[in-house]
Amino acid sequence: YLPAYVELLLEYVYSQIVFTLTGKVQAIFRKSPSYDLRPMLGASASPVLLSLLDRGELSGAFLASGVEAVPLPPPLRAACTHALQSLGKHVPNLLLGALVSRGAGSHSLVTLVSPANREHQLDGPDLSLLTNYVSANSASLMSAESWFPVCLPRFNPAGFVHCYACCLSDPAELFLLLLSATNTPEQFHAFQNSRAAVVHALGLKQRTAGRIIHQHSFEDARGSSMRGLADPGEAGERGASAAAGGERRTSAAPQSFDTSAATGGGEE
Repeated sequence: YLPAYVELLLEYVYSQIVFTLTGKVQAIFRKSPSYDLRPMLGASASPVLLSLLDRGELSGAFLASGVEAVPLPPPLRAACTHALQSLGKHVPNLLLGALVSRGAGSHSLVTLVSPANREHQLDGPDLSLLTNYVSANSASLMSAESWFPVCLPRFNPAGFVHCYACCLSDPAELFLLLLSATNTPEQFHAFQNSRAAVVHALGLKQRTAGRIIHQHSFEDARGSSMRGLADPGEAGERGASAAAGGERRTSAAPQSFDTSAATGGGEE
């Protein structure tokens, strides 16, 4: 059991490095096996990797190559899903939308939507890398919108997709993540403008977006609880109702949207 666990942990660590640098890092090591990757990974690499190792000790979903989900009443999760599904019909080039919030000590998945086309959907390990990145950088994401490239190894280890991240609710540390294969100012602003629609659908108070972080420029990017959500009765007026009920599970099933805009994901 122990050797298999260590092997899985090392696979996740490698994948988290690929998350930042893409699988092309292998070419660097073939050319120079002693090359020091730390300058390329940047200062944020250490907290991200430490967060990943902590998850490996605490999360059963991690061991099952799944993704941890925040326990929620089913109607409330359905309301969150509906808020994201509506984006698939109006926001161009949307590869995936997800809500992430603080769960038992780390940030976990609330819900996600992805294209109906199976080859454009993300696997559990890739989603775990994404939620782990949010968890490790939650303090900075709380005060700023962010637009950054990520490589999802199971989806496409050779290239980046681009992620828009912002905080919707302070009490719950509820984050909106929108992914696209398109890296343009227009795509960023399309995602930025969709934020208000999600806030309205969930019955959240409008939150000042704060400053914007572009961790890579558009030119060079290629190379807890849900206390913040509206009362179920109020949310019902916006088509998002929630009722009391218990649900505990370690993964949230992805919901699909049918849209021709969500194609070509993962291409450089």
